[in-house]
Amino acid sequence: MSLSETQYVSDQVINDNGKFICPDEIRQKYPELFKYVDQAVGLIVSVGNHPSACVVAPHDVVPKLGTFRTSTNQHPISQINMKEIDSLNYVKLDILGLDAVALIKETCKLANIPYLVPDDMDFQDMNVWNDIANDTTLIFQFESQFASDYLKKVLRPQVIARIKENNKDLNYLDLMAMANGALRPAGASYRDSLAEGIYHDNGHEALNKFLAHTLGYLVYQEQIINFLHQFCGFSMGLADVVRRGFAKSFWRFNQKWLLKKRAKSVESINQT
Repeated sequence: MSLSETQYVSDQVINDNGKFICPDEIRQKYPELFKYVDQAVGLIVSVGNHPSACVVAPHDVVPKLGTFRTSTNQHPISQINMKEIDSLNYVKLDILGLDAVALIKETCKLANIPYLVPDDMDFQDMNVWNDIANDTTLIFQFESQFASDYLKKVLRPQVIARIKENNKDLNYLDLMAMANGALRPAGASYRDSLAEGIYHDNGHEALNKFLAHTLGYLVYQEQIINFLHQFCGFSMGLADVVRRGFAKSFWRFNQKWLLKKRAKSVESINQT
């Protein structure tokens, strides 16, 4: 089989919460291939670590979890899988590491200039924002064409002017964060309105004030937790449980939507 053909088959596979699903049309078209695929699926071929998750505990976790090391990681790694660690009620901190940060640090060192950190950066520098609006290459979370086009819409002068009518202290970094949140599946209901700088009136003064810095929309997961706590009387713990339910529901919805979309694509190809 050619690489393009195997890539096409691979692209049809959906990971539905750990279960790999491929349309029946593809299985029927490549029966010899899937005879071997079915033998290989689920086979553990290597072990590694989550790129950003750290287990946190008030005691030594080694006797409880067991650890191992790899040649590429200086830290000990749990021998228990992520979901099992969750079931034991350990706290996990996701600490995102970016190669770009190390590159910036090394560049500043070679250029003999101060290392760029939030404390010595001007987040309102319009030269920077105008450059980002023109080209989002290498901007984290905005690398794709869809995300790039969306951020450019949000940063249009007429949109900025409309937002400033209600928020004279506009923070461009907050605006960029809002755009990032709107790209997620949950943002579909307000994505277009936010891109036009349209404030949403919730018909409740306290709620409007609560969501003022996100144009009246419920954008962030932290907002969901605080909303359920302050306006619905949920405890913070229960509010976080509900928030997790939202996240899983949106993930499953997105996966099912992709599966249906790919199935229609396969059907169209077969008809052709």
